[in-house]
Amino acid sequence: MRNRISTLAVTMLVIAGVLGTAGAVSAETIEPPVPAETPTTAEPTPEQIDPEVEPEVVAPDPADPATTELPRFTAPAPADFAARAAELPADLGAAVARDLDSTPEEYLARTDAALQAGVVVEALSARVDVLGSRLDGTQLVVNVADEEAAALVESTGATAEVGAPAVPDYSGVRLEAMADLLGGQAFQFLAAGATHVCSTGFVGRYGPYPQVQFITSGHCIEPDRQTGTYYYESKQARAGSAPSRGSIIGAPIESLFRFGAGADVGVVGVSDEWTPTKKVGTWGGSQGALTDGNPITLTDMATGVVGSPVCKSGRTTGWTCGTILVMNESYPVYNRSGTPQYVNLSLTDVCMLPGDSGSSALIGSAAFGLGTAGTFTDSCSNQPDAITAFFPMVTSNGSKSVSNTVPDWELSVAVTMPTVVRPSFVGDAIRGTLPGAGPRHRVLVTIDGNGYYVTPNASGAWSLPIPAALQSGRHTFTVAGRWGSFSSSSVISDSYQLRARPAVERVDGANRYTVALTISQRAYPAGSTAPTVYLATGDNYPDALSAVPAAVKGNAPLLLTPTARLLPDVAAEIRRLKPAKIVVVGGPASISEAVIAELRPLAATVDRLSGSDRYEASRAVARYAFGTSARSYVATGTNFPDALSAGSAAGSSGVPITLVYGPTATADAASISHFRTLKTSRITIAGGPNSVSTGVGTALRDKVPAAVDRLSGTDRFTASLAINRAAYSASSVVYLATGFNYPDALAGGVLAAKGKAPLYMVPTDCVPRGVIDDISTLKATKVVLLGGQNSLNASVGSLSACSF
Repeated sequence: MRNRISTLAVTMLVIAGVLGTAGAVSAETIEPPVPAETPTTAEPTPEQIDPEVEPEVVAPDPADPATTELPRFTAPAPADFAARAAELPADLGAAVARDLDSTPEEYLARTDAALQAGVVVEALSARVDVLGSRLDGTQLVVNVADEEAAALVESTGATAEVGAPAVPDYSGVRLEAMADLLGGQAFQFLAAGATHVCSTGFVGRYGPYPQVQFITSGHCIEPDRQTGTYYYESKQARAGSAPSRGSIIGAPIESLFRFGAGADVGVVGVSDEWTPTKKVGTWGGSQGALTDGNPITLTDMATGVVGSPVCKSGRTTGWTCGTILVMNESYPVYNRSGTPQYVNLSLTDVCMLPGDSGSSALIGSAAFGLGTAGTFTDSCSNQPDAITAFFPMVTSNGSKSVSNTVPDWELSVAVTMPTVVRPSFVGDAIRGTLPGAGPRHRVLVTIDGNGYYVTPNASGAWSLPIPAALQSGRHTFTVAGRWGSFSSSSVISDSYQLRARPAVERVDGANRYTVALTISQRAYPAGSTAPTVYLATGDNYPDALSAVPAAVKGNAPLLLTPTARLLPDVAAEIRRLKPAKIVVVGGPASISEAVIAELRPLAATVDRLSGSDRYEASRAVARYAFGTSARSYVATGTNFPDALSAGSAAGSSGVPITLVYGPTATADAASISHFRTLKTSRITIAGGPNSVSTGVGTALRDKVPAAVDRLSGTDRFTASLAINRAAYSASSVVYLATGFNYPDALAGGVLAAKGKAPLYMVPTDCVPRGVIDDISTLKATKVVLLGGQNSLNASVGSLSACSF
């Protein structure tokens, strides 16, 4: 909205409270010490960043607003905030219901819409003349001058209206004057024999001064104050209760107080007896004590639009909420002597009373403005037409705000630690996300001490291409989220050494059955035949786990089909391969007799390997395929990840894998007898004690007897690493399959083992760092992904490293 001097007949009086004489406030007379320079803290707090230790920063070229991609607005649905609403403290939920007549879900949705709206309107204002903006429920409406501008507005997801919006008519309304340092904290000072009370706004830093400051209203300083005035803590039991004077809270930096000429803000240096925080007190959600309830941690600064929900913390009325009615209009505010001072203000229906001047106003957890004036009298009750005014922290149209009135003062906010994807291969970038990032957030990346600022996009994603000179050798880097010059997240430290990028291929199919067919066709290309085909159900995993090394031993592919029918494409593949024998793994509950009947015309011999349960079936497969084996792998039959990696490793080594009931206290007699029959002298357990118990391992060692070793990790992915590292020292190809499902790795395990290549279990969205290390160590030049995008997404396809 274009700022203009309002022609409305509105009279505003400031809402600083006057308590009377100093003696009426406190029985003890406190004589201010000899005036000095503004109080300073002895040392910077741990939350501050010392500019002297900033790295050398390579600043990016400024973006052209005309070509910068506009942020998108998406109207949020209250239902999407059910989980967050459940975590909203009860006192804040009560305040929302009391003042906004909203459910927590509705409040959070409107807050999200308001924060999105502020970003979108600010970006639009750099491209077109924005005449006004508002929220209709959770939908952003933006007023512009013509249809061309309207099309630009609509491209962001907002609704456009051509023409200036109507401004509410407040003609004739008379606005009457109104240990840890939290926003909303009361303070008091002496002037002309009276004690004046205001509220602290927000904590921050003013560049030229070494100490922390807070801001408050610019009218919270009086022309007839005592020289060298100090501000004192105004101690009170609860919001609005009679205060008494406490310790010195700070001193005004008089050259940084502005009241009039569009502004109402002042900067106060904080005494080193106080620990400033990036929080705003909520007074228990109402009018309790300042520290009651759950303080709000500041995370950003917001412009707001008409219709945005806003809450404020002030010394007199505590925590109250309402809605923005008017944005960025100039109104006269009358000081104590009756002289009008024009101030750019946003009007709301949030309750404020004298003493709330300077109070902290927020949209969600973003600083919105400072309390200035209002028409509420005596209480917050039964005044439906009362209004209050706030001086904004920042504006999208260049009208007066805290940010442009005291441009060297900077709000302190809490910055979330970014996520980081460590680069692994030549051409990779250092990238990640910064949760909750807004237009004022940046990510500072240093490489060997040289700094680079990166601006996250609207979803928080950021990426820094690595300079060519820093792509060879090992380099250290750090990453931190930043907001302005002084607010920073914790720093993440890491290092990288870029490797030559291997080729990446994907073996894909419409479903698990076609993936198995594609793998078979890759292993046995056109013109090839296979002497044997193994067939297992695709509906479950146990039977097929032992079939992987058995199929490799028999130079056979492993195909999958549903339990009750033979898929036509599977039958066609068997015909193409011309096997002499088909081996069906599992009993009739796995592969039905009807399927067996369909198979008989396709091969001279059809054998079924089964048992009373998965364990007996597994033993039958191992004995059928191997007869005897000096070495065997063992994995639990209660889950699949360990057996998938181990099956491929076993197949490469030409040895069987047998399933056991891992959780039991000891190995059963049938398993002991099985390994004796195989003449096994060495057993490798795949997985930790949670997969195969220590008791089972001990029984196999003592009763077979056999040497027993174990390959395990903290999870399925590190166990896969251990299994593959023990089995392979070199491989030109590495296979990857999801560790969260089994079908792709079953058939793919045969392909990997046939080529004596490792098969790693990985998440669906990244590659563990150990696997990336192994790709280099094994000197692999090709990585094959088993399965489609639902199994291994594009991030795996680009070999993006996990955080572990």
